[in-house]
Amino acid sequence: MAIAQEARNAAVNNIDETSHRHQGKLSWLWVMAYALVVFFMIHAPRSGEAFKELIDERKSSRYRSAFPSIILTPVIDYP
Repeated sequence: MAIAQEARNAAVNNIDETSHRHQGKLSWLWVMAYALVVFFMIHAPRSGEAFKELIDERKSSRYRSAFPSIILTPVIDYP
């Protein structure tokens, strides 16, 4: 998981998610990216728990999304 840790350690990340069929079931493909790294994660529910797993809440990065309503954590910095 070196890519995940590299992304989580970035000062600012851009994140998004989209629906994705995984083994015939609806899942969500999450992406977290900055200039040097892109990290993808597939998670069954579209939830705050999935987002928290993506970002690893122990990190202190800032996050940006085109859709602020999907973000469920106080560490967000919107443009």
